[in-house]
Amino acid sequence: MQEFAESTLTEEERRERAERTRAYLAENFGVEVDDEESAVMGRRLREAFARQQSDAG
Repeated sequence: MQEFAESTLTEEERRERAERTRAYLAENFGVEVDDEESAVMGRRLREAFARQQSDAG
């Protein structure tokens, strides 16, 4: 479901979502995330979601 939702977002919507997430992490946790870290986290989340889906199916 998440993969489908992400695939329907425009590039601008993805950027806006990433910026909101970065702002939230900085404000609430004092964590600054750069583009490289964001890409790594995104990849890990997608991999974990894919594993969960394959285990469930």
